[in-house]
Amino acid sequence: GIFADASTTNLSITNTTITGNGSINPLGNGIDLTPASGSITATVSHSTLSNNADDGFNTGGGTSVLTYITANGNLNDGIDARGNANLSCDHCSVSNNGTDGLGANGDGFSWHNSATGLITNSYSGNNKKTAICHVDSSSVDMYNNILYNDTIGTLALVYLQGINHIFENNT
Repeated sequence: GIFADASTTNLSITNTTITGNGSINPLGNGIDLTPASGSITATVSHSTLSNNADDGFNTGGGTSVLTYITANGNLNDGIDARGNANLSCDHCSVSNNGTDGLGANGDGFSWHNSATGLITNSYSGNNKKTAICHVDSSSVDMYNNILYNDTIGTLALVYLQGINHIFENNT
């Protein structure tokens, strides 16, 4: 996978497939942007993050923009934002993530801590826990998404516990 820490300030990833990263956190993530200090600005587009031992994409800080990303079959979450990250996802597809939906695994899109973000024109389906999870003091706006689950998830299709959210025109 790709791991970037505080010494990386700008990152652009395009037309890349990352699959089968083996061990849990952080090396099991397809892409992991976890600055210990400082900030990372990243754009990731037209890429596939699949069958990784942790998340497809994980960020713990900085600003990331994902477009046309597929994150499927990851053992934890498809796309995950934590800490003070700002993450925007447009035309992304997350599906079949998680092992059993118990504990922390199985969200399609997941925001934690004080992370902020936006999900637009995206699809989340058949993840083991939720299509979208937004907890702690996170803030996420969601527009024009398709959310689907034909299996029994362990939580609601959309789990909104965070501070602020806008949920419009989703199916």
